[in-house]
Amino acid sequence: RVSTVSGSRCSRRPYPSDTSIAATVVGNYGFTRDTVYLSPAPLYHSAPLNFNMGVLRTGATSVVMERFDPAEFLALVERHRVTATQVVPTMFVRQVSAGSVQERPGKLCAAR
Repeated sequence: RVSTVSGSRCSRRPYPSDTSIAATVVGNYGFTRDTVYLSPAPLYHSAPLNFNMGVLRTGATSVVMERFDPAEFLALVERHRVTATQVVPTMFVRQVSAGSVQERPGKLCAAR
């Protein structure tokens, strides 16, 4: 199961905007309202949780995987035209080992 959520701007600020994770994802990674972020890691970890919060706070779209699967990851990149993601080395190894990257040459063109 995959969830897709689009963020929205709100006037209420739960934390100072100059130190927020939204400012970090915009300033350091160039996320905009047009960003489509794929989150393959569990949200009980701080990095995926905070990135998703920042993405939504920015007004962008977040695609959240229930669990990581190499083939599903690449299928979601294609289907949702993902422009950004955050993965760990183990995920890269699993993708290469599964051959899923080699089966889809040129299909990751939306990613930055």
